[in-house]
Amino acid sequence: TGEPSRSAGHAFDIIIQATGASNLAEIGTAALHSGDTYFANENLGAWQIWYDIENNATKYRWADTTNGKGVIYRMIDEMKNDLPYDFKNIQFYRDGSATKYSAVASYLTASDGYYYTFSYNNNGTISDMSVAYSNFCSGNVISSGYAINMGYALNNSIWIVTNSTHQICDNSFESNFHDNIFCNLNYSNHFGAFCYNNIFANQTYNNTFGSSCKDNVIKTTFNANIIGHYFYSNTFSNASASCGNNFIAGVFYSNTINGNFNNNQLGSYTYDNTWTGNCNNSRIASYFYNNSFGGNFTAVTGPGFFANTVTGNVSNMVFGSYIRGNNITGVIQNSVIGSYFYNNVSSSSIVGCSIGCMVYNLQAAGLNFVKIGDYVCNTKFPVLINAWYIDNGIQGSSATNKLDMTGIDGGSQTSYKNVYITRDVNNGIVAKWNDGANETGLYKATVTTSSWSDLLPTYTWET
Repeated sequence: TGEPSRSAGHAFDIIIQATGASNLAEIGTAALHSGDTYFANENLGAWQIWYDIENNATKYRWADTTNGKGVIYRMIDEMKNDLPYDFKNIQFYRDGSATKYSAVASYLTASDGYYYTFSYNNNGTISDMSVAYSNFCSGNVISSGYAINMGYALNNSIWIVTNSTHQICDNSFESNFHDNIFCNLNYSNHFGAFCYNNIFANQTYNNTFGSSCKDNVIKTTFNANIIGHYFYSNTFSNASASCGNNFIAGVFYSNTINGNFNNNQLGSYTYDNTWTGNCNNSRIASYFYNNSFGGNFTAVTGPGFFANTVTGNVSNMVFGSYIRGNNITGVIQNSVIGSYFYNNVSSSSIVGCSIGCMVYNLQAAGLNFVKIGDYVCNTKFPVLINAWYIDNGIQGSSATNKLDMTGIDGGSQTSYKNVYITRDVNNGIVAKWNDGANETGLYKATVTTSSWSDLLPTYTWET
């Protein structure tokens, strides 16, 4: 087979039917070789063998042109393991050093050597899971090798099981790892770039993935993984499974996450994703846009949070600057919001938040104990206010009946001053600010009063 792979030399007979005087059928089966005991407990008659009698090393890069007697280019055993080579014999080399063929964990450093595609490492003794523990090795599929100069090379992928629970761990998979199905626990593995069209049917955690990881289906929990750039078009199909504590380098887009997405860290450019569950306690770098959330949202985000839709509540957030064009059905509460907060819609109230400067075109059912920075403008808010302080409970009654602060501009009187919105002893609404040595302001009787009146000097303040 050539380095860094070899044949283990376990002989079996191949039965191929002749379809003519000079032609053989493409698919055959297997039988026990005379005197062999290695496959004695295997049902070789249920195997399917795709066999090419020629040793064409251009077409099949692992062909043995010296001693070979043809090439097996696909094998399906009785447990429905389906691979594009003789996985009962071909072994790949692994060592514990930082080389192309290194393992990713310390399990392997004391057991350098050749491994089967499905290997069981029992304290340094390597056996083939598909033979020695066939009941625990079934339904695994690798669709093909990868093309090199119009031929095919082995994809140098192995699964190493290192304990009695037969979990898939501590492997290093090459780039272009695709069209595989993981049925067992999958952890502490390294996947190269272009990992795509795979199905992860059991728990997947503590793995590293290279760049361009796409079109995979994750059916259960996906936790504590490190993922390179360009993670896209993946589907997390299980609404009850978690996706948490992962680090994703950047460019996370067009993914569908049906479960909760908590405690993750995302790099820049997160867009066009759909979350049906909650997204809590995550850290998101810049440019987060065109995403849809079905649940609640709590995170720390960088600049550029725009055109997102959140069905649930937004709470305990720390937003960077340039938050625009978002549509939030629930309450925005207990959050710190950066500057340039505009064209946003909240169907409920904004409660207990601090908002930076340049706020305009904001639609909300009410403002409840909200501090708003300077340059607040449009028909809903006045201009040149340093900071707003709005007492708890002062708000409009609905999204169409807002607390309208239009008219509290005061010219130079309010320029870069703090404005306090509070209630008086008669439950009227007072807007007051400090003007030199005196407190001055405006007054209206109710939230729905159309305009503000000058505050009389003898007016009684609430204490």
